[in-house]
Amino acid sequence: MYSSAKKAPPLPDNSMAVQEKLSIPTVSLQKLIDLIEKTCAPSQKIRFGSGKHTMIILPEAWDELKHMIYYGKRRATNRYEQHYEGIGHFLQDENGATIIVVTHFMYIYSGNRGSSHATVIKETDATMLDLLEQELAIYNDLESRFNKDENGYALDPLLTACGPSCVVVFGHTHPGIGVFFSQTDHGSHYASEKTPFASMVCDPIQKQLKCMIGIEHANGQILVFEALNAPAAEPGEETQAQNAERPLSKQEIAQEVARYANLLLAKNGVKGSFDSYRNWRGWMCMEFSMKYRTDPGWKKS
Repeated sequence: MYSSAKKAPPLPDNSMAVQEKLSIPTVSLQKLIDLIEKTCAPSQKIRFGSGKHTMIILPEAWDELKHMIYYGKRRATNRYEQHYEGIGHFLQDENGATIIVVTHFMYIYSGNRGSSHATVIKETDATMLDLLEQELAIYNDLESRFNKDENGYALDPLLTACGPSCVVVFGHTHPGIGVFFSQTDHGSHYASEKTPFASMVCDPIQKQLKCMIGIEHANGQILVFEALNAPAAEPGEETQAQNAERPLSKQEIAQEVARYANLLLAKNGVKGSFDSYRNWRGWMCMEFSMKYRTDPGWKKS
């Protein structure tokens, strides 16, 4: 047994290792949302949690994460805890609150997984984080060449202004047990003055998300941009009633037109097509053609 009078070993002198605080661009959160709605694929906003800091998950990144963790499903692969990391950009608003934009998620492969823990099995000297750094280097080398989806929408609207993506989020799942941060989670939070990382936990079974951001471990709101034609919002997410309290934006009007066009084309006896795109001047263009069966024959409207 150790005596209470025994002195603890001295802390290492790391005065030479003091790092400068990261220079983070300042942007209005609303202007950032407007930019995303203007340049990224048509989407609906889903909100989780609250707080002065904000994590934004772009449409492509959200689609990646949902597939990684089988969001909303029960599968053998997501029964135990999984790890993942998000890459993107650090920003801040006019009041100094952190804004984290996630543009891409990478899966962290791990063994020895249970319902509330996961560790990497080390078979070589290289750690999983070393391998992820190599994956990030490959991504950085190619992201500017492949920054548009098949319909010409931006995958990362901040790439030109903010430069290559960096690691911004470390996350894990709590399958079926809800979202919270344990003492271990707080102890392993990577945020520092230089990099205000976020930690995120997701319960893929109950479709819940929670994040803490920065060295103060502050709760933050998560704003997900989910691509259109995705499943309807769940309780706790932004509802249609909340949306009805404010006028629709041009982007939301376009989304509603697309939704009704798809509903019409899905009816029996109907054939046609619907396409939306932006022309070289930046205008949103929509083309809709429909044929429907009547007694005299086919008619076009």
